[in-house]
Amino acid sequence: MAAVNYVEPEELLEEFRKSRQRKEEHPTEGADYWITRKLARLYMRMIKHILEQNNWSGYGSNYMMELESQALFEFSRYALNFPDNPPHNIFSYYTNMINFAFKRALKKEKTQEKAVKRMLSELELTMIAEPIHYIFEEESDDEVY
Repeated sequence: MAAVNYVEPEELLEEFRKSRQRKEEHPTEGADYWITRKLARLYMRMIKHILEQNNWSGYGSNYMMELESQALFEFSRYALNFPDNPPHNIFSYYTNMINFAFKRALKKEKTQEKAVKRMLSELELTMIAEPIHYIFEEESDDEVY
């Protein structure tokens, strides 16, 4: 029994070509017009499948939503940049696009997390230092010589 792919590369290429044709016919429209619904659904299927793989499945639902959003954002920008030549593989192109989008999203999240932790630690130090500072100021004002 032959294995069934979750996305057929031939179908993906066919929808890509339809989308590319729409872009050529209507260059003033945007990606929401150029990209066919079927191509978008195939890409979503690829995202869902990749998110289920072991290297991505351990993240929480908030991270998963962020990964998915980043992949969709990049799809809207770069989906039609695929070089439509026989030696190239569109399935591989989109798979790499998804993986790199996930990595960029995680890097962005980690950078933001570090910034929040740094700000919280600075705020914590400030909150600890401020009362001590005020105590010493108050004592020096009340002293009579």
